[in-house]
Amino acid sequence: MYTDRSPKPEELQHILDMADLRLKVIVSMLALGGFRIGTLTKLQYRHVKQDLEKLVTPIHIHVEAEITKGKYHDYDTFIGQEAAEYLRSYLKKKRARGLLRFSEKEA
Repeated sequence: MYTDRSPKPEELQHILDMADLRLKVIVSMLALGGFRIGTLTKLQYRHVKQDLEKLVTPIHIHVEAEITKGKYHDYDTFIGQEAAEYLRSYLKKKRARGLLRFSEKEA
């Protein structure tokens, strides 16, 4: 039997309340999008670009088999309003500081 478990909603909220913006993006996408850490680290702007730029919520994310554990098949998931707002805020902050490694037009 595994001792690992998903956090309870109040535990997740406590983590989000204490987290900086970057960690809020990571935690909310893991929890609400159902990603594994390895898959989340391989996501690129192109995975969220269309819905993010059109301000569509929830944001649809198509995950190719090549970036998943086992590489068995593609899947689709969504991130809701809370995770989308964190992501938009984070990207806006990075863009304002000139810290993004790519432009939206290249992605």
